[in-house]
Amino acid sequence: HVYKMNLDPLKEFAPVIQLSRQPIVLAAHPSLGVASLSELIALAKRQPGLRYATGSGVGAQHMVAQWFASIVGITLEQVPYRGGAPALNDLIAGHVKLGSLGSTPLIPHHKSGTLRLLAQSTETRSPTLPDVPTFMEAGVADFESSSWVAILAPAATPRVVIDKLNRELNA
Repeated sequence: HVYKMNLDPLKEFAPVIQLSRQPIVLAAHPSLGVASLSELIALAKRQPGLRYATGSGVGAQHMVAQWFASIVGITLEQVPYRGGAPALNDLIAGHVKLGSLGSTPLIPHHKSGTLRLLAQSTETRSPTLPDVPTFMEAGVADFESSSWVAILAPAATPRVVIDKLNRELNA
């Protein structure tokens, strides 16, 4: 949807296995003074243009934050970083007060209290973040998105080969 490609991935690839799936999480530095999504929305209505970090320019993290902002009627300003690590470092340091990032690197900072995780983008709570509400649980209707990694094969790969790859990777 973002980049023009000279291929149709739905026609040219066959799925072999999904390796991982994680939510995009909206995380706040404690100094922002919000502990819930509703508090963030109220703050953003008073202070339009709150800045949030992402690990890239255009991607799932940016789209999740902008989709959320559009639905609830607030304005957020993206601060794109060259990767999730620098974005997370600046969020932990408080240089940027909000982040829309993948969940895995946020977990230890959530557990230690250095970051507040306001909402996760999947339909149900991730088993790794059972105490963090989904956007839908926090009042944003019909909001679901996840980031995933998978192995694909060329579409012409025989089904028997795809099935064997799937069995072996599962094993």
